[in-house]
Amino acid sequence: MTIATGVSSWRDIVAGYSAVQASGAAQPVFSSTSFNGSPGLTSDGIDDCLVCTDAALLTGLPAGDAGGELWSLAQNDNLAGATFFDLFGYANASQSDARTIGRIATPVYGRTVFGTGGGNVSVGGTTLFSGRRVIREAYSSAGTVLFIDGAQEGSLPGTPATAAARVALFARALATPSNYWTGIGAAFLITKPLSATKAAVLASYLMSRRNP
Repeated sequence: MTIATGVSSWRDIVAGYSAVQASGAAQPVFSSTSFNGSPGLTSDGIDDCLVCTDAALLTGLPAGDAGGELWSLAQNDNLAGATFFDLFGYANASQSDARTIGRIATPVYGRTVFGTGGGNVSVGGTTLFSGRRVIREAYSSAGTVLFIDGAQEGSLPGTPATAAARVALFARALATPSNYWTGIGAAFLITKPLSATKAAVLASYLMSRRNP
């Protein structure tokens, strides 16, 4: 992690991959207390984001219709805006090959997207994404399931056809980032499919960080 006025490199604690941002104006800001008294990265919703294009990471991500999960512990500070905003995910060229978690426009509920090759499937939740939330998306060859704070909120069938040229935090993971997140991120995780027991343990851990 490199900190000046913003974070230029955020290192994965598992394998050391770095999500980076060279532009000082677009660097999220780190604070040891910003996330309810705990560490967090703050994104301004204008152009802040971090992107990883490390080939060793990308080749290991669940792609095509392989099962996998996205998790994040984050805070949303924007309850307006007539568009979708992306918190975390990966993609190649468009939403048609992406896996993304974020929020929908109105009402401001959690949201997930997965590409199907010729289009994408979007699943919205039923809980207002205000303040701090644990958002989880479980993908499989049969479709996707959205969870907020440990509870299932929505699901849709479909066969993912996804790819990964980059992973993005706080923005849509395209060659030119967009749909920037306004708020604070405390944890970002990509996993293989988790058993119900393992998912419950991880959800409990993240919920304990949400409400220390």
